[in-house]
Order: sequence, then C-alpha cells, then structure tokens
Amino acid sequence: MEMTAARLATEYLVKMGYSVVMKYRRGPGPYDMVVSKDCERYTVEVKGRRVPKGRWDERLCMSISFTENEVQYLDSRRYRHIICIVYIGDEGQREVNCVTPDEFEKRWKRVHDVNAEREGRHVFRSRGCGREAVNLDE
Repeated sequence: MEMTAARLATEYLVKMGYSVVMKYRRGPGPYDMVVSKDCERYTVEVKGRRVPKGRWDERLCMSISFTENEVQYLDSRRYRHIICIVYIGDEGQREVNCVTPDEFEKRWKRVHDVNAEREGRHVFRSRGCGREAVNLDE
C-alpha cells in the first residue's frame, strides 16, 4: 500500500507541473521525496490510507499520524513542504490530496490520542469529523 500511495502522489504532483528530484524512499526521515516547480524545491510527505470496503464516504474521518520528527521538520520548512494524503479504497477508489502545511491545518485538527503521544506521534483528523467519527484504523 505504501508504494501505491507514493506512486499515486508522484503521478498527481507531476500532473500539477512538478518534476521529481528525488524519488520516494522508504525508511525513517522527515520526508519521503523531493519535487521541484518554477526553480523551487519542495520536500513531500506521503500519507497513504487504506479505506475498507463500504467505508469510502467515511475516509476523511480516518486519522493521519505524523512522527515528532516529521512535525518538527514540517514546522521548519512550512513554505517548502507538501503533504500528500492518498486514500486507496478496497473497491478500487483512489483519491490524492496534496496540500501545503497551512492548508493542512485549515482542513485537519490535532486530536488527543494517549497511545500515539506515548509513541511520539501526533494524530490529526479532518475538521469535518466530530467525536462520533468512526476509528477506521482498527
């Protein structure tokens, strides 16, 4: 799933006029790939989410988590960073949303998650989802 999300994010960014400087790479680090547009380089973080069968309409209520390292890097490079959230449905649906950190913060809010915080992760959920949102991570 990880490689499919990276491929879909890359295809989306290329369609938006970006060129790939450094292809997707696995492993620890504050970003997944590097792209460029209009002589400017941008780091990209890809977050892929599998959406279970029959749950496509609930995909925006799925939580997205970032490591402490990713959050610190994002904050230090706000104007040169892109976050791509890729939804991959079990019934073949695909959706890619690539946004700036500022746009991400308009659409997503940090939610309290004790287990994630113990692991040094930050969890976010779409601002359109309330407490009643289903946890699709299980």
